[in-house]
Amino acid sequence: MIFCDNEELPNKIIDILATKFLDLQKRFLVLKLYTFVRIIV
Repeated sequence: MIFCDNEELPNKIIDILATKFLDLQKRFLVLKLYTFVRIIV
């Protein structure tokens, strides 16, 4: 039971980190696109 909990927790932490990282990547991409468009226009 304890082992199962220890297995579960890192997965949840990894999920949260992955979600936050993806969110940051999306924002970064939008920012890059915005800057790129502003340079062109």
